[in-house]
Amino acid sequence: MDGFFASLRADRAYRRQPVPAALDRRPAVRGHQRRSAPGRQGGRQPDQVRADRKRIAADRPRLRRHPIHRAGTGWQPVRRLDHRRRRLPHQPRNGHPQEEMMSTSFKKLTAGAAAVLALIALPLHAEPILNGDFEAGMSNWTVVNQVGSDGGFMLQSGTSSPVTGTAVPAPSGSNAAMTDAEGPGSHLLYQDFMQSTAVGSARLSFDLFIGNRAEAFSVPDPLSLDFATPALNQQARVDLLLGGSDPFSLAASDVLLNLFATLPGDPLVSGYNHVEVDITALLNANLNQSLRLRFAEVDNVNLFQFGVDNVLLTIGDANEVPEPASMLLLLGGLAAAALSRRRSVRR
Repeated sequence: MDGFFASLRADRAYRRQPVPAALDRRPAVRGHQRRSAPGRQGGRQPDQVRADRKRIAADRPRLRRHPIHRAGTGWQPVRRLDHRRRRLPHQPRNGHPQEEMMSTSFKKLTAGAAAVLALIALPLHAEPILNGDFEAGMSNWTVVNQVGSDGGFMLQSGTSSPVTGTAVPAPSGSNAAMTDAEGPGSHLLYQDFMQSTAVGSARLSFDLFIGNRAEAFSVPDPLSLDFATPALNQQARVDLLLGGSDPFSLAASDVLLNLFATLPGDPLVSGYNHVEVDITALLNANLNQSLRLRFAEVDNVNLFQFGVDNVLLTIGDANEVPEPASMLLLLGGLAAAALSRRRSVRR
C-alpha cells in the first residue's frame, strides 16, 4: 500500500515538470505555437509515466482486498455503509460473547432434555394383578361356578373353544381364560388385590371375546347372576367389588364399579376387544382395602363363550412426572425459543 501512494505522488510531481524538448516528437505546425496540457509544460508524457498509470489502474481492483482493510474478527467496508461484522471462511469463530453464551445454554438445554426423557417412564409400574395373560395357567385366579352349572372358565388356546370346539379367535399369547359348556350355567373368574399407597393414575385394562350363540342378550329384572331363574338370563359383565363379598353379589353395597356389561341389542359375537377404565379415584378412596376384580358369564338360553385375556392394572405414582407427550412439547418449545434467540444475536 505504501508503494502505491509513493508511485501516485511521483506521478503527480512529474506532471508539474515541463516535457524536455528532446522527448517532444510531435510534428511542428506552421503559424501556431505548441500548447501544453493544463497543469504541465510540454506535451506528450513519457513511456514510463504511461506504464506507471497502467500499473496503478491494475492495482485498483486489489485495493479493497488489501489486508489493511480488514480488522478484528470481521470485514468492514471502506465507506462504512455496513457496520455488521461478517466472518470470512478462513477466519476463526471468535464471535460475540452473548452469542457464545446462548450457544452454551442451548447445549445445556439439549443435555437436560435427554436426561429428563430418560426418567419419564420410571414412575409407571404394572401391578398388583398377577398372571393377567394366563401364560402361567389359572394360577392367582379363582374359578367359581353356581351349583348345577355345566362347564365353566378354563384355559383356551388355538382357534377352538375348550369344550364344544366352537370356532373362536386365538389369544394374543399362548393362553386365554374362556367359558364353555354344553348346558346352562353361571360362571365366575376373579382375583383379589390391594393398594396401600396413593396413586397418581390407575388404569385397568383387559381384552374380551363375546360369543353369544343365542338370538339376543337377556338381562333379568331384578338383575341377577342366577342361571336357574325362570327369566331369560344370557349376559356377561366385569365388576370391581369389595374384597370378601359374595362372589355372585350384584348389591350396590358390594359392587364399587361396573367395568363392562352386555346389553340387549349389542353384537352377539365380537372380539377380542380391548377395554380400559380409569380407576384412579376408586383406588385412592379404598387404600388398604381388599378389592375383587370379577368376570362373570351367565347363560340359560344357548351356548355362550366368554374369553378373557391380557388383564392389566397400570399404576402411576402420586408424584409422577407429566405425560411423555406433554414433556416433549414443553422441551421442544424451550429448544425452539433458545434457537430463535441465538439466531437473533447472530444477526
